[in-house]
Amino acid sequence: MNTGRKVFIPAFLSWAGSIEDPFGANDQVEGIIREIWCVAYPDIPLGPEEMDITLGVVNNLLNNWRSDIGKAGCKAVMDLWDDDPSSELSSSLEGRVNLLSPLSRAFALSTSIQTSCLNIAAKQQGSREAFCSDLITKVYATHLRRIATSLMNYGPQIGALALVTAGVERGLTVFKDSGKGRGFIDGPWGKKARE
Repeated sequence: MNTGRKVFIPAFLSWAGSIEDPFGANDQVEGIIREIWCVAYPDIPLGPEEMDITLGVVNNLLNNWRSDIGKAGCKAVMDLWDDDPSSELSSSLEGRVNLLSPLSRAFALSTSIQTSCLNIAAKQQGSREAFCSDLITKVYATHLRRIATSLMNYGPQIGALALVTAGVERGLTVFKDSGKGRGFIDGPWGKKARE
């Protein structure tokens, strides 16, 4: 079990974070399971029964990973106001809308990895790039902690970054809409992560 937590899971999440469609990872896992299994458990054969069990575990792992990133996105947004819970800006629906609408619009403009990844409006105001924002880096760090011990490197974590960005956007939406939001699932958020 320890090998699973220290070797298999970090390597698997490193792979999942490196693919362009993290919500579509469940359909692509069988080959990567075999590859990682050979490194994590070199003395244990991966037969059909073990593969079936591992597929179930891996699918749950992916669902939990995506859900954890979605929750971390919401928490990061909520943490912005922890220092000042009496703020009039965040105590009413109108205040939240006024506070977050410009941020949400600028954030939505900056989420396409195919473009320059810059928040042009914020850049003109002297702000940092959107992917370097405190919200993004805080949530992205939750993913990096999960893969830190991976023995395998699957390349840049573009899928994880896209997932984190969609998770933060969801957090902004949930906060703006007074805590009402759709779950962090493929239907409403997969397209955002793929863009």
